Amino acid sequence: MRTLRIFTSLLVFTLLASSAQAQTGDWQALENLPLGARISVLTRHRMPCILVRVNDHELICAPTRHRWFGPDTITFDRRSIREIRLPPPDGTNELIGIAIGGGAGAALGAARLNCTGCRGAGALIFGMIGAVMGAQVSKRSPIVQGKLVYKR
Repeated sequence: MRTLRIFTSLLVFTLLASSAQAQTGDWQALENLPLGARISVLTRHRMPCILVRVNDHELICAPTRHRWFGPDTITFDRRSIREIRLPPPDGTNELIGIAIGGGAGAALGAARLNCTGCRGAGALIFGMIGAVMGAQVSKRSPIVQGKLVYKR
Protein backbone atom coordinates (compact mmCIF):
# COMPACT_ATOMS: atom_id res chain seq x y z
CA MET A 1 0.00 0.00 0.00
CA ARG A 2 2.85 2.36 0.85
CA THR A 3 4.54 1.61 -2.48
CA LEU A 4 1.36 2.48 -4.34
CA ARG A 5 1.21 5.86 -2.56
CA ILE A 6 4.83 6.61 -3.43
CA PHE A 7 4.32 5.62 -7.07
CA THR A 8 1.15 7.75 -7.32
CA SER A 9 2.90 10.73 -5.72
CA LEU A 10 5.79 10.49 -8.22
CA LEU A 11 3.36 10.31 -11.12
CA VAL A 12 1.33 13.30 -9.93
CA PHE A 13 4.51 15.33 -9.31
CA THR A 14 5.77 14.57 -12.81
CA LEU A 15 2.49 15.61 -14.42
CA LEU A 16 2.24 18.82 -12.40
CA ALA A 17 5.86 19.76 -13.05
CA SER A 18 5.44 19.35 -16.80
CA SER A 19 2.28 21.48 -16.90
CA ALA A 20 3.60 24.27 -14.65
CA GLN A 21 5.51 25.97 -17.44
CA ALA A 22 4.84 29.50 -18.66
CA GLN A 23 2.19 29.78 -21.33
CA THR A 24 2.37 32.36 -24.06
CA GLY A 25 0.15 33.44 -26.94
CA ASP A 26 2.93 35.50 -28.53
CA TRP A 27 3.60 34.46 -32.13
CA GLN A 28 6.71 36.67 -32.05
CA ALA A 29 8.38 34.05 -29.82
CA LEU A 30 8.27 31.66 -32.79
CA GLU A 31 9.76 34.20 -35.14
CA ASN A 32 12.72 34.52 -32.74
CA LEU A 33 13.54 30.79 -32.86
CA PRO A 34 16.57 29.89 -34.98
CA LEU A 35 15.88 28.14 -38.27
CA GLY A 36 16.63 24.43 -38.00
CA ALA A 37 15.36 24.23 -34.40
CA ARG A 38 13.57 21.03 -33.42
CA ILE A 39 10.00 21.78 -32.38
CA SER A 40 6.79 19.91 -31.65
CA VAL A 41 3.61 21.32 -33.23
CA LEU A 42 0.18 20.46 -31.83
CA THR A 43 -2.79 20.88 -34.15
CA ARG A 44 -5.12 17.89 -33.98
CA HIS A 45 -2.12 15.63 -33.39
CA ARG A 46 1.39 16.31 -32.16
CA MET A 47 3.99 16.46 -34.94
CA PRO A 48 7.73 16.70 -34.27
CA CYS A 49 9.52 18.66 -36.99
CA ILE A 50 12.40 20.99 -37.84
CA LEU A 51 11.64 24.71 -38.27
CA VAL A 52 12.16 25.91 -41.85
CA ARG A 53 10.33 29.24 -41.95
CA VAL A 54 7.74 31.22 -40.00
CA ASN A 55 5.79 34.35 -40.96
CA ASP A 56 2.69 36.14 -39.68
CA HIS A 57 0.26 33.61 -41.19
CA GLU A 58 1.95 30.20 -41.28
CA LEU A 59 4.69 27.95 -40.00
CA ILE A 60 6.68 25.72 -42.33
CA CYS A 61 8.75 22.83 -41.07
CA ALA A 62 10.40 19.64 -42.28
CA PRO A 63 9.56 16.22 -40.83
CA THR A 64 12.14 14.73 -38.48
CA ARG A 65 11.91 11.32 -40.17
CA HIS A 66 12.63 10.68 -43.82
CA ARG A 67 9.41 10.27 -45.79
CA TRP A 68 9.31 8.23 -48.98
CA PHE A 69 6.15 9.88 -50.30
CA GLY A 70 4.69 13.32 -49.84
CA PRO A 71 6.13 16.80 -49.59
CA ASP A 72 9.51 17.63 -48.05
CA THR A 73 7.95 20.37 -45.91
CA ILE A 74 4.74 20.69 -43.93
CA THR A 75 2.83 23.99 -43.81
CA PHE A 76 0.68 24.79 -40.78
CA ASP A 77 -1.82 27.64 -40.85
CA ARG A 78 -1.40 29.84 -37.76
CA ARG A 79 -5.08 29.46 -36.82
CA SER A 80 -4.83 25.64 -36.72
CA ILE A 81 -1.87 25.53 -34.31
CA ARG A 82 -2.79 24.95 -30.67
CA GLU A 83 0.73 24.94 -29.20
CA ILE A 84 4.40 24.66 -30.07
CA ARG A 85 7.06 23.24 -27.78
CA LEU A 86 10.81 22.75 -27.82
CA PRO A 87 11.93 19.18 -27.03
CA PRO A 88 13.11 18.32 -23.49
CA PRO A 89 16.83 17.68 -22.91
CA ASP A 90 18.04 14.38 -24.37
CA GLY A 91 17.47 11.37 -22.15
CA THR A 92 15.11 13.09 -19.70
CA ASN A 93 12.09 10.93 -20.51
CA GLU A 94 14.13 7.74 -20.61
CA LEU A 95 15.60 8.40 -17.16
CA ILE A 96 12.18 9.08 -15.67
CA GLY A 97 10.81 5.94 -17.34
CA ILE A 98 13.69 3.88 -15.95
CA ALA A 99 13.12 5.24 -12.45
CA ILE A 100 9.35 4.70 -12.45
CA GLY A 101 9.50 1.29 -14.15
CA GLY A 102 12.40 0.10 -11.99
CA GLY A 103 10.73 1.22 -8.78
CA ALA A 104 7.39 -0.33 -9.68
CA GLY A 105 9.06 -3.58 -10.78
CA ALA A 106 11.17 -3.80 -7.62
CA ALA A 107 8.13 -3.19 -5.42
CA LEU A 108 6.14 -5.80 -7.30
CA GLY A 109 8.99 -8.34 -7.17
CA ALA A 110 9.50 -7.87 -3.43
CA ALA A 111 5.78 -8.06 -2.69
CA ARG A 112 5.03 -11.18 -4.77
CA LEU A 113 7.81 -13.46 -3.50
CA ASN A 114 7.27 -14.80 0.00
CA CYS A 115 10.16 -17.24 0.44
CA THR A 116 13.00 -16.40 2.83
CA GLY A 117 15.83 -14.65 1.04
CA CYS A 118 13.90 -14.39 -2.23
CA ARG A 119 12.59 -10.87 -1.85
CA GLY A 120 15.88 -9.18 -2.65
CA ALA A 121 16.46 -11.30 -5.74
CA GLY A 122 12.86 -10.82 -6.86
CA ALA A 123 13.09 -7.08 -6.37
CA LEU A 124 16.32 -6.97 -8.38
CA ILE A 125 15.05 -9.06 -11.28
CA PHE A 126 11.62 -7.43 -11.50
CA GLY A 127 13.22 -4.01 -11.02
CA MET A 128 15.54 -4.54 -13.97
CA ILE A 129 12.69 -5.77 -16.16
CA GLY A 130 10.55 -2.80 -15.09
CA ALA A 131 13.40 -0.37 -15.83
CA VAL A 132 13.80 -1.69 -19.38
CA MET A 133 10.05 -1.57 -19.97
CA GLY A 134 9.83 1.95 -18.52
CA ALA A 135 12.58 3.21 -20.82
CA GLN A 136 10.88 1.73 -23.88
CA VAL A 137 7.46 3.12 -22.99
CA SER A 138 8.84 6.61 -22.28
CA LYS A 139 10.48 6.72 -25.73
CA ARG A 140 7.14 6.18 -27.45
CA SER A 141 4.98 8.32 -25.17
CA PRO A 142 7.01 11.06 -23.49
CA ILE A 143 6.37 11.77 -19.82
CA VAL A 144 7.90 15.25 -19.76
CA GLN A 145 7.25 17.70 -22.55
CA GLY A 146 9.65 20.45 -23.55
CA LYS A 147 9.46 24.19 -23.00
CA LEU A 148 6.26 25.84 -24.22
CA VAL A 149 7.01 28.45 -26.90
CA TYR A 150 3.53 29.30 -28.17
CA LYS A 151 0.00 28.49 -27.04
CA ARG A 152 -3.21 29.78 -28.55
